[in-house]
Amino acid sequence: MQLISTTMRFLFFFLFPFVFVTSAESDTAVETTVMDLNYRIDAFECGDDLRSLSKEDKQKKKIITVYRICFEPNSVAREAGVGIKKVDSWTWETSNDDGMAVLEAARDGEGLGGISALECLEEGKSCYLDTFLTPGFYNNPGTVLGNGEVSFTTGTGSVPVKLNLFSFDFKVTLKDGPDGKELDSAEAADLMQDMKAHNDAVEAQKNNENTDEVKEEL
Repeated sequence: MQLISTTMRFLFFFLFPFVFVTSAESDTAVETTVMDLNYRIDAFECGDDLRSLSKEDKQKKKIITVYRICFEPNSVAREAGVGIKKVDSWTWETSNDDGMAVLEAARDGEGLGGISALECLEEGKSCYLDTFLTPGFYNNPGTVLGNGEVSFTTGTGSVPVKLNLFSFDFKVTLKDGPDGKELDSAEAADLMQDMKAHNDAVEAQKNNENTDEVKEEL
């Protein structure tokens, strides 16, 4: 009888920690990130009505200009009734003659430096950033890239957001003869792709020739 009792106590102490650990693990909540939920943010230059500006209405790159950028949850987040909790950060940057110009415009849901103001509508349906750019952004006519992080009212973590503030249509002129032809951006892109394919083919041929020469030497 004593032997049976000792055996039962051993089994009890052996099994109890296993049951406890199993129970604790089953009670642990699994965090769902906004990336898992496929929530994203659409960022675009907008007007006073917070609607996206047409190509013709977009602000030109001119000093002492206020640019308004809107942030909206994507369709997946909107359909789930999820809004923007806050714009965690936003930074502008561009290349210039001195290297890079960088300007922090928003942090932790607020505008910074007296040159930007950040507001969000009720229920986080959208947010907008009114911002100036410092003189270093006007040294060159190139683009200005905005990037930051935005968090949602549901889910954990934040999502990266990027915006190219100035987009330019470019033309390429072929000067092989008196009748040079101007190409629009789509045609130029196709031309560049064809050139890349040609260059890759030439490079591959050279590599094959070099390989054959090595084999002959061996």
